[in-house]
Amino acid sequence: MKVSKSENTRLSQAIDNITDGLDVVIEMYNDSEEDMPLIDFDEEVITDLRKAINQFGADTVNRKINTIVRELLDWLPLEDVEEDTEEEKENDEDE
Repeated sequence: MKVSKSENTRLSQAIDNITDGLDVVIEMYNDSEEDMPLIDFDEEVITDLRKAINQFGADTVNRKINTIVRELLDWLPLEDVEEDTEEEKENDEDE
């Protein structure tokens, strides 16, 4: 394909832009991690949560759920339990 000098310059710039964009996408992919939900809600609970959010708003529902979960966790002896690091979570998934 024959191109003029200005077309060659524009094509070169386009290729550079594509390469830069691809580098950004690759970096995003490399930095990504699987989104693992903390709680696996049943479908019925999810439906009711959506209804509650529509009726009362997300802030109210989130605040109430956080209050209830905090109270529930207060019942459990968690003082000596350490949270898994990201590396430990990945190792557990690999096994």
